[in-house]
Amino acid sequence: RQSAQASGKQITNAEMEQYLMSQFRSAMSAVEEQVYQELHTNEEEVRAATEFYKDDEDFKRTLNKLKTLFKAVTGQQQTELVEVPEHLTMKKTLDIMSEIMVGINEQVERIHEELTGKGLSPESDDFKKELQERYMEGVGVLRTSVHEKHEVNEDLLHAAVIKYQQDEEFQRTLLEISNKHRARLEKVGFQQ
Repeated sequence: RQSAQASGKQITNAEMEQYLMSQFRSAMSAVEEQVYQELHTNEEEVRAATEFYKDDEDFKRTLNKLKTLFKAVTGQQQTELVEVPEHLTMKKTLDIMSEIMVGINEQVERIHEELTGKGLSPESDDFKKELQERYMEGVGVLRTSVHEKHEVNEDLLHAAVIKYQQDEEFQRTLLEISNKHRARLEKVGFQQ
């Protein structure tokens, strides 16, 4: 948006939202294909497994978390959002999001350093697999730790993001946080 404005072009919020959504969908498709390859499966098999486990309570909880995350990223409104308490201000919400993303960056950089210290090449399949596995293990622990520290949970944080998402300062700051997060991950060759 800034480069467009610098060249005299105006980008509306709707155009920005459309661009971000296309980037999100593209990234999600890439991740989906990577997961299918790593797990030696395909979309049809995943759909069949989804149907098979549809009544399993653990599966339902996981699916609901994924739906909540998708709705948060895409801006779709949930029918039932929890009420955001007064102490969960816009600034605190951004601080929590930043703390999570910085924590993820530090974790990935630390794992990257450990693996290269062991002599593994960042281009090797073993390196990528171990980095991804350790990332997946650690990110949940990190989020839980940050949530407990700030006395929030995923639903509450999601509701806060929805509450503040139309605020331009919130959008700008969250985009800056996300861009810094992505740049640090790309610097070590990691893709979420």
